[in-house]
Order: sequence, then C-alpha cells, then structure tokens
Amino acid sequence: MKQSVTLGQKLVLYMAGATGLALVGLSAGMFLFYWIEFEFLADAAKEAPWPEPIEWVVMFALWILGLLGSALTAIYFGRKLILPLNSVASAARLIATGDLSARASSHPESATFKETQHLVADFNTMAHQLELSRSNMRTWHMVISHELRTPLTVLRGRLQGLADGIFAPDPKLFSTLIDQVESLTRIVDDLGTVARTDNGHLELLREFIDMSKEVQSVVSAASPVCTEAGLKIEEKLAPVMLFADGARIRQILLALLDNARRYASPGRVWVETLSHRHYAILRVTDEGPGLPDEAGSSVFDPFWRGQHSGTAVGGSSGIGLGLSIVQAIARCHGGEAFARNAPGGGAVFEVHFPQYTRQ
Repeated sequence: MKQSVTLGQKLVLYMAGATGLALVGLSAGMFLFYWIEFEFLADAAKEAPWPEPIEWVVMFALWILGLLGSALTAIYFGRKLILPLNSVASAARLIATGDLSARASSHPESATFKETQHLVADFNTMAHQLELSRSNMRTWHMVISHELRTPLTVLRGRLQGLADGIFAPDPKLFSTLIDQVESLTRIVDDLGTVARTDNGHLELLREFIDMSKEVQSVVSAASPVCTEAGLKIEEKLAPVMLFADGARIRQILLALLDNARRYASPGRVWVETLSHRHYAILRVTDEGPGLPDEAGSSVFDPFWRGQHSGTAVGGSSGIGLGLSIVQAIARCHGGEAFARNAPGGGAVFEVHFPQYTRQ
C-alpha cells in the first residue's frame, strides 16, 4: 500500500517549492535584465559586464541556502502545528473505541498558535461533556431501575398474595395497590417531562394569567397533605400578570411544596408571588434544615439528593426529579430557578419568569 504524505511533509514541500520558484524567478529576472542590457544598452554593458562564473556559483549557492532555510522553517513551524493535531487525532480514535476519558494534550511547542490551543481546549471540553453524559446516563439507568423496582415488587407481592388466597381483598389492600400504581405513574410522568424538555418538545399553552391565582389554587389543594407532614403554609400573594402556561406554573409549585414536605422540618412554609425588575417571582421558603453547603445549583440536576435525603417524611426521598423539572419548566418560559439558604435557617427557592406586556 502506498504510504500517504503527512501534513508536515506537505508543508515542507510546499514551502521549499515556493521558495525555489521565487529564487528561480529571481535568477530568470536577472538573466533577462543582463540580456537586455547587452543587446540594447551596449554602452552601459561595458560598465556592467556579464557576471563572472564565480558570481553564478555564488547565486546558485544562495539559492540552495534559501531552499534549506525554507525547509528548516517549514519543519519548525510544521512541528508546532502537527503535534496538537496528532494529539487530537489520537484522542479522537480512543474516544471512537469507547474510551471517553481520552484527552488531547497541549504541547508547549505549539503555544505559538492560538488556533491549535483553542482546538485542543474545545476538543477536551467536548470529550468531557461526552464522558459526563455517559455518566449521567448510567446514573439514570441505576436510579430508574431502583425506583421502579420498589413499587413493582409491592404490586407483584400483593397481587400474587391475592391470587394465592393469602390476602383477603379489602379496601385497605386495594388502596395500597393504587398508591403503588400512582407512584409508578408519577415516576413515568416526571421522566417524560424531563425527556421532553431536553428534546425541546415540552408543549406550553401560554396565556396571560395572574400567577397569584394559580398559586392560590395549588395551596388550597396541597394544604391538607402538607398539614399531615407538619407544615403550615402561609401565603403572601401579590397580583402578578404573566404570559405563561398556568398548568406548568402549578406544576412548579406542587414540586416545590412536595420537596418541602419531604425534606423540610415541621413548621411554616411561606409561599410568595411578587414582581421585581420586569420579572415575576415565585418564592417558597421553609424553616429548615436548609441546603447542604456543597449544593449550589446542583439541586436542580436530575437525581440530585442532598445529605438530608434519607430523613424524608414518610421514609421516601423520591426519585430526585422534582427540582430538575422546576428548572426545566422555568427555562422553557425563558426564566430561571434559584436556591439558597435563608439567613435565619431554612431553604429558599425562587423561580423568576420574564414579564411581557400585552401587545
């Protein structure tokens, strides 16, 4: 098989060829000049005789030196250019085989070219994102299989017991089965919402709404469940007009209240709506224990659960998609969700929506 010429070799050949052609053109021009001088300017030719052989030798030597200089220059700069490209190519081949930990190295010799530095940095960023995506996918698989296994095991055990006559059919048993089905339904719905958001297919039915009225309807419906968990909801609702999907706004508040029900200490939960600097803000504050120090914006990542997740009310910490759905819906509206610890203790969740005026 014929071996292909490398980029470095081509660079040397091209630069040497360009320099050689330039020197050949220079020599031809000098020859033409002397010919014209001897043919048409005889008097001037006497004062400027035809070059001696030694002069031709010197010009030829200079031509050779020019070729060598251009070749060495091409090798020098070609090495600076080729090293990072080879590094990227090698890392790309490793990634193609499944090794997503492969990274391209930035050689000190290639620091002259900002373009190659940017290429290596961008490639490594892409490789990191691919590795992170695979890690997240594995996490999704493990968490989903774990979360689905529990209700499915309960359903199977109870139904098998009914079939074998171990359990007597009674309302309490049927209620337990319905709870497990609802748990499965909630998991599937949450996964569907996250998937549609990631694909940009989350449908929003926008209209001008008063966010305080949407919040009020959720608070009325969720108060009994929160009361059972030892939480008392206190409202501070200001009328805020917003161009949004009312059902999705209610879904956000339900997720935030469910998060408080699972993790907040018994006490009060404040729900507020307000307008600030062209933003409509939905705020939910609880009395503790607050967010872990390492939480940051990670609280809105899928499947994120803090150190206190094991102390959830009722012994269930959830699948870890509630807050990620809050962030996803907020961003679909052009907004953003934020989380922080309150100065006096407790967690504060805020969802900011851009406000639009009627046309």
